[in-house]
Amino acid sequence: MPSIPQPPENFKNFRVMENIGEHLPLPDCNLKTQIQPRDSVLLLRLSALGDSIRLLPAVEYLRRNNHRGEIGVAVEPPLEQLFENYPRINHVHSLPLKSAHKSPRQLLKKITSLRRQKYDWLFDCHGLFKSGLVSFFSRARQRIGPHRSNSKEGNFFFQERQISAQPAALPRILFYLQMLRPFTKNFTLSRSLITPRGFCFTDIDQKVKFAAKKNPILIHPRSSHGRYGQAKEWGTNNFAELIAQITQIYEDKIYITWGPGEQQTALDISEDFSNQVQPAPETSSLLDLAFLVNHARAVICVDTLISHLADLQQTPLVVLYTASSFHINAPLFAPFRSLTTTVSNKTPDTTTVFNALKDLL
Repeated sequence: MPSIPQPPENFKNFRVMENIGEHLPLPDCNLKTQIQPRDSVLLLRLSALGDSIRLLPAVEYLRRNNHRGEIGVAVEPPLEQLFENYPRINHVHSLPLKSAHKSPRQLLKKITSLRRQKYDWLFDCHGLFKSGLVSFFSRARQRIGPHRSNSKEGNFFFQERQISAQPAALPRILFYLQMLRPFTKNFTLSRSLITPRGFCFTDIDQKVKFAAKKNPILIHPRSSHGRYGQAKEWGTNNFAELIAQITQIYEDKIYITWGPGEQQTALDISEDFSNQVQPAPETSSLLDLAFLVNHARAVICVDTLISHLADLQQTPLVVLYTASSFHINAPLFAPFRSLTTTVSNKTPDTTTVFNALKDLL
C-alpha cells in the first residue's frame, strides 16, 4: 500500500488562499472520462451530521462548473429538511441506517427509491462498509470511492473506481472536492467557486423567528457524543464564567442553544443570569437551527454541527478544539477565531476565549 501523501508545506495557510486547488495535487482515478453537463450525480455521506453538511461546497463546485444535471445527496434523516431547502440540490435520499434493524422495510424502500433515479455518477464521500453497501446497491453507472488508505472496513471492494491516496489530514471539505476534481473540466478550487449560496428558509418556527430578530450571540456548550464522546466538551462551568465576562461588556441577547437531551444544561447555565441570557427556543429541525445561526451576531461552541452551520453561512465563529482535529474541521468561509488544547494538554481558559470573541467582534 503506498504511503499517504502530505500536503505542500505552504498549504498550512490554505484558509487565506483564494485559489486553494493550485496547492493541491490533482488525484487520479484511472478513469479517463468527465462528468457531462446533463449527467446525474449522487453525493453519499452518512453518519456524522457535521461531516455531511460539508457536502454543500461540492454541490456548489458542480453547479458553478456548468453542471445542469440533477444532483442528489444521500444522508441521515435529521438532515433531510435542511438539504431539501438548499436550492442547488434536486433529490435528498434520507437513509435511516441507524434504525435499520427496527424497520428494514423502510430502509429498503429508501434504497429502492434511490435506485430509481438511475444516477450516472455516485461519489462515496464516507468510505465505510455501510456507505459501500449503499453505493453498490445504487446501481450508479460510475461508482467512485476513496482509496483504500483513505477508507475503512473494505469499502474499496464496493467501488468500481478508487481515487488515488489523498494528503494526510486533508480538511473534510477539500477531501470531498478532491474526489470530484478529476472528472470536471475546471480543476480550480477558488473560494468564490465553492462558497455555499444559502438555504431557503420556509416554515420556520415563530419562536425561533422572534429570537433571530435580536441578532443574538449564540453559545452552544454541548457536543453529540460520537467518536470523541465527552472529550470534545469544555465544561458548563467554563461557559458560565465566559458568559459572565461577556455580559459585563456586551448588551447583546445571549441564547444558549441545545439539542436533544441538552435542554437542562442550557437551563442550568442561564439560571444565574438576568433575562439577557436565556435558553434558546427549541429548534425542532436543523433548518430552524440554521435560521437562528444565520441571524446570529456570533456563535461560540466546541467543534460540533453548529460550528459547521455557522461556517457555511459565514456567521462569525469562535470554536474550541479540545479533542478533534483543527486541521480537518476548522472553518473555511466564516470569520473565525479558533482555540485548541495546548501541548501540555490544557484547554483554553475563559479569559482567552473571551479575548478571542472581542477580537472577532
